[in-house]
Amino acid sequence: MRRVAIIGNGAAGKTTLAHALSERLHVPHYEVDAVQYRPDWTRVPTSELEHTLDDWVDRDGWVIDGLGPLACVERRLDAADTVVWIDLPLRTHLARALRRRNGPPLRVTLRSIARAHRRYRPTYADALERYEQKLVRLRTPRETRLFLEDARAERR
Repeated sequence: MRRVAIIGNGAAGKTTLAHALSERLHVPHYEVDAVQYRPDWTRVPTSELEHTLDDWVDRDGWVIDGLGPLACVERRLDAADTVVWIDLPLRTHLARALRRRNGPPLRVTLRSIARAHRRYRPTYADALERYEQKLVRLRTPRETRLFLEDARAERR
């Protein structure tokens, strides 16, 4: 693994997993949310964001977590050698969001997570079929821990 794209709903643990993977694989970690939102949680215009996200994808090795504009997501998934979809139950996302101390207002976060889970999750499943050969779908926190342990072992 040298180019890993991690996607999933809010409070899935994308950034936590990405950080740990980047350390184990010795490649940089890039977080989409860190460049897609301003400090007040308003979105950066797509035209500004695309350049940064495409620059990351052009690099030799990386772990990128998050989504961003659809065209950038597709380019990232195409370039990745591994696509990780953290697809946890809705209750897990919501419980994790309740424990968070940073980010947008909690009510906005919980509503966004629930809407994404109900509305967009089926779309993710359909869209990710074309990446079946390199897709890792993690459905529980335990599967996520095991995936990270496997990555650690693979690197040795």
